[in-house]
Amino acid sequence: MEGGKRMFSHDVKRARLEYQSFQCAECGKDLWRKPLSQSQAHHIEMHKNNGSTDLSNCVVLCESCHKLVDQMTIQGHIWPGNYTRNDIQPEQRRK
Repeated sequence: MEGGKRMFSHDVKRARLEYQSFQCAECGKDLWRKPLSQSQAHHIEMHKNNGSTDLSNCVVLCESCHKLVDQMTIQGHIWPGNYTRNDIQPEQRRK
């Protein structure tokens, strides 16, 4: 995946957020009334470990949870999270 796209597209982020009922996948915070730019798409499988930048590897978190997950990852801890790749069902995407 060397040289692959690192950022999720607006469409992928929006689709994932819709699937999550406009809530943070970690804490459940309501993201409905927030601009899409204030919610943060996160790679379930890290990009640097060849995690894809598509709907199947995306989860949307609030800013606080995303910072916490990233800090834990940087420190080498495994973040258990409330989500797994098995929770992600791209066929649920609404058009």
